[in-house]
Amino acid sequence: MQAIRFMLFTGAALLLTFDVTGQSLCDPNGNVIIYSNYDGGYLNISVDANIANLKVGITTYEDCEITFSGPYAGNITQVIYAGYQGNNLHCNPSPPTIKVNGVSSSLVTILQYPAATWSNVFGYPFIICNYSCDSASYQGGCNTPDQIVHYFLTQFSGTLRFHYTQYGCWQGTYKISDGGNCCIGANIIQPQYSLVANFSASDDSVCIKELVTFTNLTVNTYPGSPTYLWDFGDGTFSTQQNTSHAWYIPGTYVVTLTATESSGTFSSSFSKPIDVVNCVPTGIPDLRGSYSLYPLPAKERILICPVPAAADLTLRTISGSFIPIPKPIAVGDCLLLNTAALPTGTYLLQMTGSHGSSFHRIIIE
Repeated sequence: MQAIRFMLFTGAALLLTFDVTGQSLCDPNGNVIIYSNYDGGYLNISVDANIANLKVGITTYEDCEITFSGPYAGNITQVIYAGYQGNNLHCNPSPPTIKVNGVSSSLVTILQYPAATWSNVFGYPFIICNYSCDSASYQGGCNTPDQIVHYFLTQFSGTLRFHYTQYGCWQGTYKISDGGNCCIGANIIQPQYSLVANFSASDDSVCIKELVTFTNLTVNTYPGSPTYLWDFGDGTFSTQQNTSHAWYIPGTYVVTLTATESSGTFSSSFSKPIDVVNCVPTGIPDLRGSYSLYPLPAKERILICPVPAAADLTLRTISGSFIPIPKPIAVGDCLLLNTAALPTGTYLLQMTGSHGSSFHRIIIE
């Protein structure tokens, strides 16, 4: 007899579930199989069906030792265990730890209660256990089957062949050809997660010791909050979401932000170069602060106030090349520098007078 359920869940998608008692295969062309229970134990799986690119997910609350055998065990390309990994010894005998036999260790990932990728008010927010094909009632602190299926389909990017679930300890050998008993969650629309690292800098050309502020513009649609790692290119790092930094040696430094989504399986990086210039040559006093420049950034003109009458102004690029400029015009106690003919960019303005020289970085837009 078949029991059919139609359900609507809040979350990533509309879930239309068909719970058919005694189901064997959810999709005969599927390549993802799932085994779940509460008590754990020794799970022996015979891969007696020729399924290409076979991926296996296992969830238990207590420790579980999984052993693969059979003529097509070599078809397995990925195994993920995700559960609580308890040690209450409910089975006799009980395995001492989580262990996977019969496949290369390079194909196996063992995770302790990772975050669930599907929300259901009747299930737990982390993947820890499942023991029934019921998504519509409280599961005693375990997950609902749709949470289990959605998690593994998200990790594997495959389609569900079957899900076999029970409460008690694993007993005997489970043949792939026998299929499973639960298909809830098989047709959930899979979310297309993305993570794109990005940031802006308050400036890309600065003097030594001048602070640059970095604003994190990363876009993330994965569940949870990303972690961040800033590499300032000088051997120093930061894990703040937004940060600032100053350099003490001239040069070009590549600043890289790496964002990693909460499960740690996907990262994205973005880099930007910062030019750091020694604005004050050795032995020449720095007179910055004894005058003001405005507006900055500039377009057609800059006012320099106040400036000694005998001051001489020169302009050079960040790389050090001198730029010819029109003779400044005195405007009261200020000098007016015409910048209309200058290309957009960053420059160093040098002012030389009876008290030495000073340098100031200016930006022309």
